[in-house]
Amino acid sequence: MLTFIKKIVIHQKKDYLLLLSILTLIASFEFCFIAMYDHLSRLDLKIDWMTFRAIAFIPFLTLMIAVVLSVFVAKYFIQNKKHEFSMLLLFGRKPKDLFLYLIIQYGIMSLIAFFLGFILGILIMKGINIYLIHIHMNYIFQYHFLNTFFLYTFFLIFTVIFILAISAQQFTEIDTHIIETINHKNMQKVTPYMISMSRHDQKRKVPTGQIISSLFTLHIFFYSLYALATDSLFENKFIYFALFLISIASIASIINTFIPLLFDLFHSTLLHHPLLFNSISSFIDLTNQLVSIANIHSIVLPTMFIFVLMSGDMSYITLFIIPCFIMMLIMLLLCFIIKYSLYIKSIMHIYATQYALGYSPSKLFQISIFKNLLFLILVIFIPFVYIYSLGDYIITHQFLTSQVMYSLECLYLVLYTLLMIYIILKERHCIKEVINNVKYLNRGE
Repeated sequence: MLTFIKKIVIHQKKDYLLLLSILTLIASFEFCFIAMYDHLSRLDLKIDWMTFRAIAFIPFLTLMIAVVLSVFVAKYFIQNKKHEFSMLLLFGRKPKDLFLYLIIQYGIMSLIAFFLGFILGILIMKGINIYLIHIHMNYIFQYHFLNTFFLYTFFLIFTVIFILAISAQQFTEIDTHIIETINHKNMQKVTPYMISMSRHDQKRKVPTGQIISSLFTLHIFFYSLYALATDSLFENKFIYFALFLISIASIASIINTFIPLLFDLFHSTLLHHPLLFNSISSFIDLTNQLVSIANIHSIVLPTMFIFVLMSGDMSYITLFIIPCFIMMLIMLLLCFIIKYSLYIKSIMHIYATQYALGYSPSKLFQISIFKNLLFLILVIFIPFVYIYSLGDYIITHQFLTSQVMYSLECLYLVLYTLLMIYIILKERHCIKEVINNVKYLNRGE
């Protein structure tokens, strides 16, 4: 097995280096979050209990997202190894041997990333402190080294155990469906959209409750943008925070239910516009794949700026939140890229089917563009509108300088612009590969 692993690593050197780089970056961010949490726990802050707990929850939340991202990386790793797992099973290996195969490869990469992330995390924390000194802030992050290293090690062990527990089911699926795994067959068990208005065998039902709830959600969203920027409401932090929780829930509801509801209501009309029909259907399938990351992205990032408002005149709390926001933004971007890499492999047979039905490559690309436009508006632009509205209030009341706030907003726009460029180019390459490769065309039945 070791010889087989050695040949695989040499042949896929670039993929292993990319995964190692991502794991190292995640590990370094984990170290920074733990160091910040340790520093915050040692401060004697004269603030109310709810505000302190809310602020202390930030590094813990970002740490959990780092663990989730590690799981996504592991799933991406295993997804690319399914053919190798199938070969090992055909050669007489047992499913338990696949654990050893995974531990040897992923375990070694995790250990290397652990030590590299430890060093990089220390350098990042030193860089943050040097910057704070450079801008003449009488405040730096001080953390207990042994406590931070202990928690850092604990989270490594916890992440590896969690990943192995999740991977066990995938190994079982490979063992029971080995032929399907080798042939790369995918089965869609559920329809990616609601069908209450589109069914023909029974009387069509109008989803009145869903329509009313969606309109109410839109009202809550726009009202919250206005209400959260009023001075009188901010005087009561409990009501302000409660309204904020309601408003971010409305964002998640818009992303998850608004487009599927429109697709359901106008299903019969969309059948006469195939490009629009396929675009919306593809978007719903995409959001089903990215729903967890989209919800975290839409909820957590605006929450950071609410904590800036709640910190008031305590500038050291603001300095604590800003690096967490930047690292969170980078991690969520990596989450989108990794999850999208898994998604793009699952839709190749869909493009092949559409091409076999007579859609030209330009039509397929138009479907892709419209789908990505919906993704841009609902998943990326709506949270940015929220952040921009809070940013105006933050600048007006001088919680942050305009330069810092605009820099964070520009960073958001730049990173997600790069993400959209990556998605568009990736799908364009995918379409070209599908129409030029016989193995996909033969599956377009």
